[in-house]
Amino acid sequence: MRLRLPRDPAWIHEASSKTKDLWAPDISYFAGKYHLYYAYSTFGSNSSGIALATNDTLDSQSPRYHWQDDGLVLKSMQ
Repeated sequence: MRLRLPRDPAWIHEASSKTKDLWAPDISYFAGKYHLYYAYSTFGSNSSGIALATNDTLDSQSPRYHWQDDGLVLKSMQ
C-alpha cells in the first residue's frame, strides 16, 4: 500500500531532507479508526522514522475518507 497524504508532512522534510518516498509497513483498526504506521528514510543515513496517520474509512469514495497525519512515533538516533 502506498501512502497518499494530501502532501508530505513538512516536518518529515525538516527531519530528513533527502526523503523522497513514504511507505507503509503496518495498518491496524482500533478505537473506531484505521491507524497507518508509515516510514520515511534515506539510504545510508540515520534519517529514519516511523509516523502515524489515521482515517475513519478505507473507502476512498466516502466523504469521510481523509488521512490525518498524527506525527512522529519514533526516530532513529546515532
